This record gives sequence, structure tokens and C-alpha cells, in this order.
Amino acid sequence: FARGNWRGTVTAYDAIYKDGYYRQATGGALSLLFHTKVGLVLAASMAKYKLVEPLNQQPNPGEDFPFTPRIETVHNDEWSSNIFDRAATISSEDTNGQILINAQCQLKNEYNQAVEATASDFDLTYECSESSLRIIAKTDQEIISRTSFVLPIISPSRETVTQLNTNELTVQKPEGLVKITSNVPLTIRETSKERIFNMVPGAEAIPIMAYFDKNKVVKLTIEIF
Repeated sequence: FARGNWRGTVTAYDAIYKDGYYRQATGGALSLLFHTKVGLVLAASMAKYKLVEPLNQQPNPGEDFPFTPRIETVHNDEWSSNIFDRAATISSEDTNGQILINAQCQLKNEYNQAVEATASDFDLTYECSESSLRIIAKTDQEIISRTSFVLPIISPSRETVTQLNTNELTVQKPEGLVKITSNVPLTIRETSKERIFNMVPGAEAIPIMAYFDKNKVVKLTIEIF
């Protein structure tokens, strides 16, 4: 999709990439977000980093933290996310200057099994206008295990991050300011360094977490100034 200075991709695959290694972005994930003023904002990684093409890859340094924006939960020590969902469906429309993309997805483990003891069915909506990109994630099911929307903003460690309040933060880039606003508190996941690095896409990111509360909806807005 493209609107104003925004360029993006929402992805859903139903195929396994290679020999059972199901790693590429899927599940209705926002796999790419670019802005012509500030550059790359979001970029997907493998769900789990594996040397699928060992002659073209290096081991991933540090912890394996995927960069694909996603809904995720951990139940009974098992990680489930929409980025493992091979059955997600996507629809879109473009009206009144706004692109609306909707994805119906499930939280699944790496074996494509939906989590059963907590909410698994989610609705993802992306609203793109010239002024902003909005992400809405919601469910009608009961959330038993702590569930979050993970937003890894691409950002080298030299860029300044400012938490304006519990629900707003900014990232100062050379050509502009990225502002993220949420209806729930935004937290930055604790890491050993200021950023997390992933070999695919070969970048650093700020691991921003937005946890679902009793209202069972997370609303995130990304703006560029």
C-alpha cells in the first residue's frame, strides 16, 4: 500500500518456505513500513532465526528477537503469535483518502497449532492516511495469559528515544521525529544493550511492547514530524 509518504506491506502466506522451515512473515503482519522522510520504520525478520541458507547467512549475535510486528502470548512456556498463522485472511478498501486493511488471524506456535487456553482469534486493522499509520488489534475472546502487541521500531542506537508519558514515545531520526501513541501503556523490553540486532533484516530495533488490558484492544498510531 502507499498513501502520501507512507509505503507498506501487509503479508499472509499459506506455504512453508523450505523443508519445514516456516520462518517468513505471515499472519496478516505489517512486514514493511517505510516513510519517505525518515526512511525505514518497520521491517520483518524470520519468526525464528535459522540458517536456512547457511552459505548466505551468519549466526545471529545475541538473543533471537524477531522484528516482525506481531501479537504474541506465552502460555505454559510456549510462544504463540500471529506470525506463525498460515491461514490468516486479508481484505482491503480505499475510501475517503484512507486505506483500510483488515486481517483475521490466530495466535499459533511454530507447528501451526492455535493456542487453546487463552485468546487465539484476533482482528488486525491497519489504517493508513497521509498523516498517520494506525494499528488496531482486538479480540472477543477471554485473555488468560499475558498478551501483547510487539512493535520493533527500526532505529540505530545513536538515535534518541524519549518517553513523553506512559502512552507516548518518540524516536528522533536525522530527518524527522517518529511518534508512537497508544491507548495502553508502552514499555520498552529490557535488553542487555540499548537496541536489539537481528541479522535479517540486518538492523537494530527498539522492542516496544503494548500489553492488552481488560478492554482486549490495542490501538497504536505512528506519526512523522
